[in-house]
Amino acid sequence: MGKTKPPFSFTPHEIRTLSMVGAVDVRGARRQVDLVNDGVSASESERQALEEAVSDCEQLFASVMARSSHLAREIESQYGSRPADSERFSFWLSSILPVPYGDKHCLLTCLNTTERLTLCRDLMRTSLGM
Repeated sequence: MGKTKPPFSFTPHEIRTLSMVGAVDVRGARRQVDLVNDGVSASESERQALEEAVSDCEQLFASVMARSSHLAREIESQYGSRPADSERFSFWLSSILPVPYGDKHCLLTCLNTTERLTLCRDLMRTSLGM
């Protein structure tokens, strides 16, 4: 029988952090270590990919809204104005796109903001024929 792949993986930083949880110090006392975000930022390429995905989605969405002021008013009244935060924007856009349930489910369960925005962009391009 072959090796099975684990259902998840950790980065080296997460492995170091997880290995400290429940560790025993030199005196034999158990330490309680809380998992915290230590402020390690995404790589430059990840940030650039996110900024590009946000920009693409904003441009496509703006082009759709420019075609119909009625639609723009309706979206703003039902869903509020566009959030400034990239992650919130990705969920906001995912929730208002008129796509089939399977696509909507995929968008809203996606754990990566850049991937979610890329999916939104691709769905908008497909529906606009671009």
